[in-house]
Amino acid sequence: MSYFWEYTAFWQEMNDLYEDWAKRHGMSFSELLVALSLVQQPKGCRQSDICRHWALPKQTVNSVLKQWQKQEWVTFARDELDRRARRVSLTTHGAAHAGKIARQLIEMEGQVWDKMGAETAQLLLETTQQYNRYFREVFEDERT
Repeated sequence: MSYFWEYTAFWQEMNDLYEDWAKRHGMSFSELLVALSLVQQPKGCRQSDICRHWALPKQTVNSVLKQWQKQEWVTFARDELDRRARRVSLTTHGAAHAGKIARQLIEMEGQVWDKMGAETAQLLLETTQQYNRYFREVFEDERT
């Protein structure tokens, strides 16, 4: 089962690449993930959505958002659908800083996908989706 170790090594390498990229741009990896969420949701999103999407601890996301609120990079508003929740969004100032860095990464990722080509990119997506489906099946079988 050397596939497991090789896949895990590639997965960790990819995480390391993103973490290094974030540091090079003056952010932690967690800050980068929060910035990506806020850029991809220009009308704002809930903190819980960010936590769930990236599997980040609530405390980590809360710390980033509190820091950015002090820097006037984010604002909070009541969520219309869930009054107990707040939606967070980037301010103009935040979009110029954290948002700019997130958009640079998105642009770079676009270059990577273009370099891979449509056929290879589609194969990667389909294979990863298949891996996740099989993992979920085995996981569910284990629970029964």
